[in-house]
Amino acid sequence: MYIKHNQIKYVEFHRIDSKAGTMGREFDLTVHQIDQEGSPEQFKNIDKHELKVLINYFKSANIKMR
Repeated sequence: MYIKHNQIKYVEFHRIDSKAGTMGREFDLTVHQIDQEGSPEQFKNIDKHELKVLINYFKSANIKMR
């Protein structure tokens, strides 16, 4: 899937911390687009090792995060 940077309104991370206070092994990412028709794009069960890499990428691309 390809989404242009200028079409991304913001990205949102889910399930970063588990309810018990310990880190789970996966997280979810939702991409909200500016001119979205329908629901946002969701990416589920991404390995936690990718979290820091994605945060750094979104920061460098000036994409808002929640």
